Amino acid sequence: MQIPGKILQYIVIVLLFLEVGNVCAQNVYHTGLLFQSAPTPKEQRTSINLTHQNVIIGRKQIGLSFDISFWDSSHFGYVFRLVNETNENIDLVYTPPRNREAFLKIIYKGTPTNIIIPLPADQIIRNKWFNFDLKLDLSYNTITVIFDDVAYYEDSFGFEDKQRYKIIFGANHTGNFQTSDVPSMGIRNIKISDRNEKVIYNWLLDEAEGNIARDLVGGVPAEVSNPYWLINDHYFWKKQAEFYCSGLPGFIHDKENNDLVVVTDEQLSRYDILNSKLKEQSIKATKTPPTKDENNCLYIPEQRRLLSFSSIPGRVKELSTIGSRWNSYLGKSKFQYHNANIFFEKSKGQVMSIGGYTNFNYRNHILSFSEKSKTWERFYLNGDYLVPRYYSSIGEAGNPGAYYLFGGYGNQSGQQELGPRCLYDLYYLNFNDTTISKVWEIQDLENNFIPTSNLVVNESKGYLYTLGFPPFLNATFLRLYRLSLSSPSYTVVSDTIHYFFDEEISKAKLFYSDKTSEFYAMVSKQYGNDTSKVSIYRLTYPPVNQKNISFTYNTILNNPEQFPQYIYYIVLALIPFLVGLFIFFLRQIDQKNQKKKKKKKKKKAKFFIDDRNQLSEKQYKELIKLKKKNAVYLFGEFRVFNNQSEEITSRFSPKLKQLFLAIMLHTFERENGISSKSINKLIWPYHTPQSAKNNRSVNIKKLRSILEDIEGMEIIYEDNHWTLRIEKPAFCDLDYILKKLRNKKVAIKKSTVDYIIKLLARGKLLPDSDFDWIHQLKTSLENQGMDYLFDLAHKVEYLKNPEITNRISKSILAIDPINEEGYKLRILSLIGLKNHSQAKAEFQNFTKEYKDLYDEPYPNSYKEFIGSLSDNETT
Repeated sequence: MQIPGKILQYIVIVLLFLEVGNVCAQNVYHTGLLFQSAPTPKEQRTSINLTHQNVIIGRKQIGLSFDISFWDSSHFGYVFRLVNETNENIDLVYTPPRNREAFLKIIYKGTPTNIIIPLPADQIIRNKWFNFDLKLDLSYNTITVIFDDVAYYEDSFGFEDKQRYKIIFGANHTGNFQTSDVPSMGIRNIKISDRNEKVIYNWLLDEAEGNIARDLVGGVPAEVSNPYWLINDHYFWKKQAEFYCSGLPGFIHDKENNDLVVVTDEQLSRYDILNSKLKEQSIKATKTPPTKDENNCLYIPEQRRLLSFSSIPGRVKELSTIGSRWNSYLGKSKFQYHNANIFFEKSKGQVMSIGGYTNFNYRNHILSFSEKSKTWERFYLNGDYLVPRYYSSIGEAGNPGAYYLFGGYGNQSGQQELGPRCLYDLYYLNFNDTTISKVWEIQDLENNFIPTSNLVVNESKGYLYTLGFPPFLNATFLRLYRLSLSSPSYTVVSDTIHYFFDEEISKAKLFYSDKTSEFYAMVSKQYGNDTSKVSIYRLTYPPVNQKNISFTYNTILNNPEQFPQYIYYIVLALIPFLVGLFIFFLRQIDQKNQKKKKKKKKKKAKFFIDDRNQLSEKQYKELIKLKKKNAVYLFGEFRVFNNQSEEITSRFSPKLKQLFLAIMLHTFERENGISSKSINKLIWPYHTPQSAKNNRSVNIKKLRSILEDIEGMEIIYEDNHWTLRIEKPAFCDLDYILKKLRNKKVAIKKSTVDYIIKLLARGKLLPDSDFDWIHQLKTSLENQGMDYLFDLAHKVEYLKNPEITNRISKSILAIDPINEEGYKLRILSLIGLKNHSQAKAEFQNFTKEYKDLYDEPYPNSYKEFIGSLSDNETT
């Protein structure tokens, strides 16, 4: 007798509860809660109430410890307030710097104590964490604080031996202790201990979403208002700045001043990492021709010189002190390779170049630049053969004079006509003993990527980091790759950054700030002949793969320090209920089998109609042709067409585009759209209510003016909510797909399937929109689209229509490249098309991606995987 699927689901749930206590704890350094401070509006500032459900009882001694980091030094506020049952309070207050020192102070009942902790202003840096450990000895009425290994003491503070406490961090909305003064701080790993110094409550604050922080020991949830969960900063790139400059930019990292520097022929822009500020200054231009191809910039801090190399017109430029005047001269060497990797070799004090491309050949030459003769000369390393390439990635090793070189694009012979490929090999270059040795190579990688020009090396952890992108597209994306030094493997450890790849007009580079423990990606794209847009993105170290920020699993199932015992009681209470369900289902098995037999006799409803033969080829092509009149496209590049079939995308400024998408996507998500207050919070979060209202009114008016040229599309304001009305002849690709999704009972035509696949082939949903608020909406809408695609596959009867199923599976995997069910559809379709070798190759590709994402091998063999497909086929 076969056990019903529902019973198996309940059994799995019970086993999951029982197994969860054995799961290891997460690294606390990926966690934390950032507190929103001024200039954020007061009602949007962050609070965490540890005792919103129950008070904490202290007997003889109570301990409170946590880690704290300061994101901004300038905002006064309360770190926490501890209030007893007689309304006596102990506060930890942060005061901004005076004479280059800020302070943490313990305040008892509004009176300062002797516990005053100095914080040098240069130590107040985001991601620099300090441990704060407070002990209240209730028997002797003493307070002891240990901060950064320094002890502070206060006696006779007056609390009784036994007390009941409330503890609130940040903004406080309770009783007589309300305050909205909050420091710009990060808090993590809050622990409360008893008189025996045993931890009785522990909030890691490792959630990725929501307003509840789970206690991993006592099982008491904390309530969080206006949270900003820091683990997301370890995976999602956050745009820090975007600006335009003249000409082709070069990128450098001025570590001494903690600046990212963008250099062109006429302009130098500095982005201050610590203060997130951008400064621009002009450079006096030279009479030599402007840079037309590449701008490889090197900064030599010991000499305070900036050098810029370009292969067209073969020029070297120098800034003796950054920001004054270019000294420029043309190179004289026949060695002048495009997209070579240029770096400053410190041990020899020379500029070096490796690899490159010219005259239809990839190069493996190592060159050194002679400033005396102003020429490039060959430099030889002995050892392993370096495959000719360009677009390799290089980074300085720990040993002076040593470097790691990874990947690129080329082939064994260097001749382009013999077929280049992506390279995934790692070399160790030692300029001290002039040797080169191959460390490892990854063979037969299915998902191709090319690295950007530099590596960030962390030998102590055994990793290298580089940005990489799929190479055979213009509209592509960057992700952060973590390479292992010990084995031929890599892991993707970030979300994507939209990247337009063109060998002559685009550029991307990765830097790491030791001061703030952050990666920075600098990306540029040229517009026209003399303007480039530069974007700067930030990612917190250490980066994590997607599994660590999964929204599917609750923290308590992933990362408990100690499994709460109350879960076992829940399981025990469920057992009688589960047994009853088991018996109930067993009794109904025969009845269900009878119903299934009757259903099989009924004629199946037709869900898929092949209308291809009903139309001429011209009619069919016209039917699935993408519209260019009164149309808005969100998949792939954002594009808008008016009622004259003219593209009007350029009329949408960044703010107008954000406003338009906010109204549109919220309308798709819920019928009543988005409120005025929510628009203000999303788009003008740091404005006063009146200023936000004024900005909203002006931009709504501009947006309505644009939409007047799109017939059938209109912004509606009703009940203090904004919605976007879309009626024929107006068209939006996402709206079209969602309407099909929500009308599941209607049979679908082949022309509709082809049209939807054509829409999705344009790319991911809004890949170039990186607003903070949009990620969750995009994920929700993409998930709805995924559900529809699976439903589509069933409607077209995927076993009977493998060609259509194959195209549907490609759309699924374009949205979620590691979706297991999507791969099953893909392999089913390939088997249906009699392409068994490709089916096996797809399975191998899936298992590699699975291992990269989850750091563990896929549990089933190809034979078992095929077996599961066979089971699906028969059910």
